[in-house]
Amino acid sequence: MNLNALDFTVIGCYFIMVIGIGVYFSKRAGRSMEDFFLSGRKLPWWVAGTSLAATGFAADTPFMVTELVRRNGIAGNWFLWCFALSNLCATFLFFRFWRRAKILTELEIIEERYEGRSASFLRGFQSMFYGIAFSALNIGFIMLAMQSFITVLLGWNEYLSLAVLLGVTMIYALAAGLWGVVANEVVQFCIAFFGSVFMAVIAVGAVGGLSGIEVRLAEVFGSSTAQGLLSFVPTEEVAKPFVKAGNEFTWTLFLVYILALWWIGEKSDGNGMFVQRIMATKNDRHAFFAGVWFNIVYYGFLMWPWILVALISMADFPQLTDHKLAYPMMIQKYLPAGMRGIMFAAFLAAFMSSVDALINWGSSYMINDFYKRFVRPGASQRHYIWVARGAMFVVLAAGIGVWSMTDSLADAWKFMAELFSGLGAVWIARWFWWRVNAWAEITAYILSVVGCVAINVLEMYGIVFPEAYRYIMICVFSVAGWVTVAFLTNPVSDEKLKSFVMKVNPGGPFWQRITRQVDPEKLPAGPPLTFNLISFVLGAVGLFSFVFGLGSILFTSYIKGILMIVLAAVLGAIIYRLEQFRHEAEKAA
Repeated sequence: MNLNALDFTVIGCYFIMVIGIGVYFSKRAGRSMEDFFLSGRKLPWWVAGTSLAATGFAADTPFMVTELVRRNGIAGNWFLWCFALSNLCATFLFFRFWRRAKILTELEIIEERYEGRSASFLRGFQSMFYGIAFSALNIGFIMLAMQSFITVLLGWNEYLSLAVLLGVTMIYALAAGLWGVVANEVVQFCIAFFGSVFMAVIAVGAVGGLSGIEVRLAEVFGSSTAQGLLSFVPTEEVAKPFVKAGNEFTWTLFLVYILALWWIGEKSDGNGMFVQRIMATKNDRHAFFAGVWFNIVYYGFLMWPWILVALISMADFPQLTDHKLAYPMMIQKYLPAGMRGIMFAAFLAAFMSSVDALINWGSSYMINDFYKRFVRPGASQRHYIWVARGAMFVVLAAGIGVWSMTDSLADAWKFMAELFSGLGAVWIARWFWWRVNAWAEITAYILSVVGCVAINVLEMYGIVFPEAYRYIMICVFSVAGWVTVAFLTNPVSDEKLKSFVMKVNPGGPFWQRITRQVDPEKLPAGPPLTFNLISFVLGAVGLFSFVFGLGSILFTSYIKGILMIVLAAVLGAIIYRLEQFRHEAEKAA
């Protein structure tokens, strides 16, 4: 695909815009670490929520959705949809705890909750692991997707092209911190979302409209297979040439996704960039609505354009086995002249909006939770900000290293899900059970990694476990270990636990031994745990009603789709009223 002068003008204007935004916010970011990493805790809900959606909409996301759908039809996307439950859980159950803690980074909660050398070690380890390794893994996957886009569509030198993109991203991320990152992400999201919708509209129009998708699939694979590919749940009727042995999406795997995967993994209590944006909002209400807005936009609107293009690509390129190339090949086939620059800018926006967030977030751990905590406490805010800018280069360099070793996006993400599937239980338990200590969490890390490595080593020797059982096996192995260690090691002292309860007050029956020792007037006001659980269930039903109602309308099941969207609207109104009731009760208390 060749770019003309107009296309290059659009791309040039985009680069000038993002750099200009970075320069504009550079003064604000340089005032303090809170400004550099949390935008001074002044973000409105719609900015924070849109920023989260932009971060989730990386250059690799449409490629990965395409790969999942091409393997197992629409139902294959449940690997991503199930994580909506993680984000809803964080929104309805945990965001208030993070807000009450009043911390700069989420890792500070470790020494708020635990004590002693084990807590210090855990915080230091996580600061390096997530600050460098985890951030690098994500950056590497995003770079792999952008490499595919550049080489397939443009034929440019991927090394030089990625170097330019990363250089521009670093300019505004270094200058403006989270202020510039978030401001750019809002603009980048609008550009990227427009590009995705435009691509879907063009591709759908080329096959004769939405009803033409099933017709095209039936022509290539047969009518029964076409119906199976359009099913929202697993079915035997999928295009077998697209499915490798061991990658079949079975009902067992589906149940593991919706009942377990979303909470046994590393996002179970909302950690990561989700918590960073939540803590950067103005107040609790803005934090809550930021989480709700993100879930609606990301899971309700963003994924359907990618799914539509992925389905059409199955009929257009039935022999393609490197599935991550299908999306850029669709752009190359259907994109009209004059729109190339805008589509390229959309992918630039998706790429940069995720990389900038990851390097800012990763450096916040390295500086606040390692450098400031263990190396040089008590230095000036200006000193920490400059060291943080240096740490950003470390994160980026590690990401480049991961990129050089990665091949399949979907397989890489599933490996990460396995690697962390022993951690979610202990992260949830630490909020609701006083007996959890730092040694238990350290044990969960060790056993999760050991379990994941053991399963993959056994696979090399011909002992293969289905994907559905791999997550559960690692989780059970880890839970059995860390619960045992929790009982065999000394608990956190009552004084430390009382301090934590007076600050956060998670509530629930497993804190009663501690809360009885605390004056009730010193506990933060809040609704009972059952209140939040009810809101979480209503939110989950409402979100998926909206997602699949919209999907039903796209595939011409209009009555079913409208009824589901009406149900989502009713549940949304109930949740809004419950949130108002909670806010009024806390204000009165």
